[in-house]
Amino acid sequence: LEFEPEILKRYVNFMSNPDEETAIKQFGTDDKYFGTCMLMITLPGLPMLAHGQVEGYTEKYGMEFKKAYYNESPNQWLVERHKREIFPILKKRYLFSEIYNFWFFDFHDNIGYINENVYAYTNVYRNERALVFYNNKYDSAFGRIKYSAPKLVNTGNGNKEIQTRSLADSLNIKNDYKHFYIFREHISGLEFIRSGDELHNDGFYVELGGFKYLIFWEFREVFDENGEFRNLRNKLGGNGTNSIAGMLYEERLRPVHEAVENVVDEKTLQTFIDEIVLKEKKTDGLSGNIRFMVNRFGQLINLLNERYQLHADVNIAVNDLEESLLAIKDLRSTLKQALSQDMYHRYVDAEKVLPIGADWNY
Repeated sequence: LEFEPEILKRYVNFMSNPDEETAIKQFGTDDKYFGTCMLMITLPGLPMLAHGQVEGYTEKYGMEFKKAYYNESPNQWLVERHKREIFPILKKRYLFSEIYNFWFFDFHDNIGYINENVYAYTNVYRNERALVFYNNKYDSAFGRIKYSAPKLVNTGNGNKEIQTRSLADSLNIKNDYKHFYIFREHISGLEFIRSGDELHNDGFYVELGGFKYLIFWEFREVFDENGEFRNLRNKLGGNGTNSIAGMLYEERLRPVHEAVENVVDEKTLQTFIDEIVLKEKKTDGLSGNIRFMVNRFGQLINLLNERYQLHADVNIAVNDLEESLLAIKDLRSTLKQALSQDMYHRYVDAEKVLPIGADWNY
C-alpha cells in the first residue's frame, strides 16, 4: 500500500492450486475456510476458486491427471453455505476489486494495542460502500478501527503522496449528529444504525469470535428530523435488528400499543370478569372499577383521533361501550335465570360451560 497500491489489482487470490493440497485439506470446512475464502473474494485482485473447492473435494488435481481417482460426491452442506455466504459477495465483485477507494485499518483492542490477527478494510464503488472484518485466529477479538494504515495516493498531475484516512472519510460519512447511517451485516442479515458524528469521533467497534468475519454493506443515509433515529440508536445500544424500518414503525405505534394494553391488560380483564361476568349482586350501573376501564377506552379513542386525524365522537364510543357492558351483565342474569328453570332441562349442561355466575364450575 505504501509502495504502489496498484500492485494489489494484479494479484490472483487463491486458496489452492494444482501444486498444493486442496483448500479443504488446508483450511477445513468450517469458519477458518470461509473466513479465508471471504478475504480472497473481498480483497482487490482476481479471486480464483480451485476445481472442486465449492463441492468440498479432497483429491488433488493437476494437468498430469486425466481423470478423478476418488469417487467423491459434493458436500451439500458446504455447497449451501457457499450459496448463502460467498456467492452474494461474488456478485458484488465490482465493489471490492478496485484499489482507489480501498483502505486498510489497524484494529486496536480495548487496551489500545494493535491486534495484527484482525483484517479490517473498506471499499467504495459509486454510492455502494462496504466494511469488512476478519479475525484470523482462534482467540476472540474485541476492539475498534478509526484510522487507516498509510497508503500511496495519486494526487493528480503525476504527483503521489502517502496519506491516511479516517474510517468515516473512507466511507463518505458526514460529520453531523443529525445524519444517521443504516447498514446491513451480511452473515446475520441484521441491520445496524450509527450517527455520522459517532463514526467520525469513535470509529467502529466490533467483537469477533475465532475465525469469524463480518461484512457491513447496503449503507443508506437518513436525516433525523425529529429525533426518531437517535432514539432507535439509543434503544439498540449498538446491537442489530431485523429491520430498522420495521422497528421505527413499531416505535411510532408504541403510544397506541400502550393505550390498547392499558384497556385490555391482565388486571383490567380480571376486573371485567369479576364485575360483569361473575358478580351476582344486582346493580343498576357500572362499578367504579369498570368505569376506570371505560375511561381508559376513552383515552385510547382520543389518542387515535390525535395521531391519525380522525373525528370519532369519544362520548358516543364510551356510551356504546357502557351499554355493551350492561348488556353483558343482563345477558348473564337472564341466562342464569332461564337455565335454572325446569322447562329448560334440555340445556342443563350449558351451565357447565358458560361462566354465568360466581359458582360456575367446569
